[in-house]
Amino acid sequence: MHKGTKKMLNSKACEHSNLKIAHHHGEDIIVMLRQMVAMIFLTIWVQTASAQTVTQVPCERKTFNLAVHCVRDYDSVFSRNLALIQQYMLPRMNSFFAPTCMQFSICVMDTIPDYNYADKEGDVLAKMCNKLGMINIYITSQNKDVMTNGICKDDTMYPYICYNLVTLDEVSLLRNLCLYFGLNFTYSQPINKELVNGSNALVTADSLYDTPADPYLFLPLSPSGSIDDTTVYTSGPSKIFVSQIKDANGNFYDPMMYNLMAMYDSGNGCKTLTREQYTYMVTNYRRCRNRRW
Repeated sequence: MHKGTKKMLNSKACEHSNLKIAHHHGEDIIVMLRQMVAMIFLTIWVQTASAQTVTQVPCERKTFNLAVHCVRDYDSVFSRNLALIQQYMLPRMNSFFAPTCMQFSICVMDTIPDYNYADKEGDVLAKMCNKLGMINIYITSQNKDVMTNGICKDDTMYPYICYNLVTLDEVSLLRNLCLYFGLNFTYSQPINKELVNGSNALVTADSLYDTPADPYLFLPLSPSGSIDDTTVYTSGPSKIFVSQIKDANGNFYDPMMYNLMAMYDSGNGCKTLTREQYTYMVTNYRRCRNRRW
């Protein structure tokens, strides 16, 4: 064979071999890129799933039956407001508890005709009129009290909630409902103060970590005996906590003023709950539901 022809054939063979090597290298690069993309998506998915696991409130698909008792006062105002209870109270309760999947339905509505009971304590009314297996709410002209952790009390202990319909006090209604489900106020007791750094959060106040230390019971009082607003809040419709009170470590308090279980005047701010507060009510119900539900 001619020498030039041999060189040409060898050159073509070499090019073919190089093309095959380049092709294999290209395939390897594509495989590596696909693996990298897959790893990125897997990492994102794991991080998202972990975040959801941390932040999600447990879902308890339970509808509680309500027995609503309207105590007739001297001018029969409550007997004229039964429709208002359904239009206002029930939707607000269901909306507020939506993160837990727990809902409420009015099963019984009645009127206690004797106005002498309008200013009685809730336990007196409960012993006379409670309906078994339901959450009993008493609409009265004065009382706003509640049997705390009533969700875990059996019917022989006559758990109840009282609500003043005259003022349409939404905050009191929802707060009493949360107390009924076992939630506590955010403030500390004087003998067991929560620290701002949260180091003793689980053994003080509401025993929850995501509600900051709250000095409500230690704030300066006005001559009338109430909280001195001039030293606690900024003026205006949107309140800001400005008190210079400090904890035992010398740190300034910054309580969650707009939390439903805080006792501050939040102006026009909407009251809310934290994830741990919602979670606590669900787990508390699950812990004791066999006693009554």
